Amino acid sequence: MEREIELKILNLDLKELENKLIELGAQYLGEEHQENIRINSTGHKIYKKVGYLRIRVSQKDGKKINYLTFKENLSDINVRDNIEHTITFDDVEELKNIFKLLGYDKFYYGKNIGENISIKILKLI
Repeated sequence: MEREIELKILNLDLKELENKLIELGAQYLGEEHQENIRINSTGHKIYKKVGYLRIRVSQKDGKKINYLTFKENLSDINVRDNIEHTITFDDVEELKNIFKLLGYDKFYYGKNIGENISIKILKLI
């Protein structure tokens, strides 16, 4: 389980921000290519205010890892505050088949290729 707090920063030079964070002790973790499948059901819908279910295929540094995550929404006031309940697994198609058998009939596909750059802040002060 991992807590995630997201916020939007508009009209900012991202490279300048990245450089400043690294100067302050952040660690650049590299690019990650992602394919995401959000899963839902017409019969027992997962409402946005509760969270969402996602399969993610992540490729980074030549490694491919499949994740299943339920992203629990704690708050979306000012910043998005979530807890990610995540496991890894082997077979994307078989997991999709299991969800279909359980009544999950909505699958939304998206890609984020070459644009996810993560910075892990180790120590700012």
